[in-house]
Amino acid sequence: MVAARFEAHVKELVDNVKSTSLETVREATSELRILAKDLDNQIIIASCGAIHPLVILLRSSDMNTQENAVTAVLNLSISNNNKVNIMKAESIEPLIHVLQTRTPEARENAAATLYSLSVFEENKIRIGNSGAIDALVELLGNGTPRGRKDVATAFLYLSTHTDNRHL
Repeated sequence: MVAARFEAHVKELVDNVKSTSLETVREATSELRILAKDLDNQIIIASCGAIHPLVILLRSSDMNTQENAVTAVLNLSISNNNKVNIMKAESIEPLIHVLQTRTPEARENAAATLYSLSVFEENKIRIGNSGAIDALVELLGNGTPRGRKDVATAFLYLSTHTDNRHL
């Protein structure tokens, strides 16, 4: 019973993420960001269709919405099953956009998401070929200590694929 109510609530949040009301979108992405910290919730959130709308919001012009979306995607990427769905949602380019344009926290979380996704071999190739390396290098030079750590970890994972070593 409780699980069904939670799932219904998450479905409502996913619908709200698609709203035309900025305030509604902000509130929904903020709540999804918090809920996605829990591993059990990550599976439910993904199964309710949240990944694709959150990836779309990585290009939001509203910084709060974008920061919440990138953090929610980062939290969801902890689950290996979700990594596949995040990649299917064509997330690399929007994550690079966040790396290049936004707040330090959003940039750090985009870098952390890329390193989380790069755990899978096939993702290393796609990330390496995407132009993400240049954006990561820029964050390495101008980021916060946490951001630089996330970039270093991303480089560690990405460098294990031979094609990425020359980039």
